[in-house]
Amino acid sequence: QLGLRLKFGKNEKLEKIDKISNHRFTADELGRWKTQMRDDRERMITPTECVNRLQATKRAQQHTYKPEEIAEMVRKRQLAATQTGRRNLASTRIKLKNEILACKDRVEEAHAAEQAAERGDR
Repeated sequence: QLGLRLKFGKNEKLEKIDKISNHRFTADELGRWKTQMRDDRERMITPTECVNRLQATKRAQQHTYKPEEIAEMVRKRQLAATQTGRRNLASTRIKLKNEILACKDRVEEAHAAEQAAERGDR
C-alpha cells in the first residue's frame, strides 16, 4: 500500500497516497507549518537540502535496473514472503518475470549497439 510519511512539527503520520493533494500549498499553510516547526523546536529543511532531495528523486526515477539488481529484489521478496507467510506468488511472479524480460531486452539492445559501434570503428 502506497503512502507518504507526513510530519507537521512533532506530529507524524502515514497517509494513503490517494488522500494527498497534488496542488501547491498556500502561503498560509507554509506559515502555519513554519510556526509549528519553531514552536516544537524542530529543524527546518534548508533550500540546499530541498535541491538535493529533488535531484535524488529525479535520479531514482531515471534508474534502470540491472539483471543483478532484479535478481536481488526477487530474492528479498521471496524471503520476505516466506518469513511473513504472505505468499501471493502468482502475481509477484508475473510482475518479476516481466521486469526480468524488460531488463534482458535492454541488455540485448545495449549489446547490439555496442557490437554495431565496434563494427563501425573498424
